[in-house]
Parts: sequence; structure tokens; C-alpha cells
Amino acid sequence: MKKIIIIIIASLLFLTYLYNNFFTTRMLIGTYVNMNYKNSIEDPNIPDTLILLQNNTFSSQYFGTGKYSLSYSISGSKLNLIFDDVIHQINIHPNIKRINFNHTKIILCSDLNHYYEKIN
Repeated sequence: MKKIIIIIIASLLFLTYLYNNFFTTRMLIGTYVNMNYKNSIEDPNIPDTLILLQNNTFSSQYFGTGKYSLSYSISGSKLNLIFDDVIHQINIHPNIKRINFNHTKIILCSDLNHYYEKIN
């Protein structure tokens, strides 16, 4: 009986980890707002809205427009944002998390709690 309880608890913890850390493109489509940017040294450190569209493109007041894709590792999903700067192409690779089953967060700087939070 104890083995079954341990297996059930371990399975629930594993499923919780998968739910909070792994995403599909369809799950990410929506509008995100920049949170806790005032305390961050990471860009963007201004109010911003990031919109991820169904056709793997995005728009933002700060980054402009570009393309995005997802990559996966054992630690979870990572968003790859590709956009053109004035001089060259820039790639950023923030992690994606769902904290305590709440809204999806695109983590820019975890130490300073700087992230984009999904609002719809």
C-alpha cells in the first residue's frame, strides 16, 4: 500500500512539473504585459505589451515585430524571439513557466522577478 501511495505522489509531482514547465505554441498565443520592469536591469525596462500570434510572429512596442519559436530541454520550454535591430538581428531566449497553476509567464530575469505575464 505504501508503494502505491509513493507512486501516486511521485506521478502527481511529475505531472505538475510538466504542466508548469512545458508548453505548445497554441498555449502561448495571446497578449503579455511587462511586469516588475522598474527593478530590472534587463531590457525592456519600460512598460511594454508583447503579442504572440498564431502564425509564429510577434509584435511589441519595445522589440517591434519578429518571429518566435519554441525549444525544449529537461528544464522546460524556452521561447526564441527573433527580431531585427537597427544594425543586426537579435535573438533572445527566455524561459516560460506557469507559477502555481496561474497565468503563463515569460521569464526575463528570475532573480529580479522580471517577466511578461499573459493577460489573455
